[in-house]
Amino acid sequence: MKVTLNVSERLHLIPVLPQENNYATLRVIRELIGKLGLSAAEFEEFDVKQEGNKMFWDEKKDTGKEFDFGLTETEIIVAALKEADANKKLLAAHLPLYEKFVK
Repeated sequence: MKVTLNVSERLHLIPVLPQENNYATLRVIRELIGKLGLSAAEFEEFDVKQEGNKMFWDEKKDTGKEFDFGLTETEIIVAALKEADANKKLLAAHLPLYEKFVK
């Protein structure tokens, strides 16, 4: 599944992903977190600053990045978002993600 995500969406998706699962799925989740996380080059490109637990960046430079998620990655993301929805754990920041992944 191809989808464009901005920095905020990427950072808000990571904590939604499951922390517990079987070995194979956790390996995929670990790779997915690496894919979604910001690279050193992106830290410079977006002028990322961290103050305590909060991150700030130049949103004007953040036009989004296209990701091509495989079937398993997409299934994990969709399941995590649906579970958050079912448990009433979705945040307002998750709405764009839900709308992009859950149809």
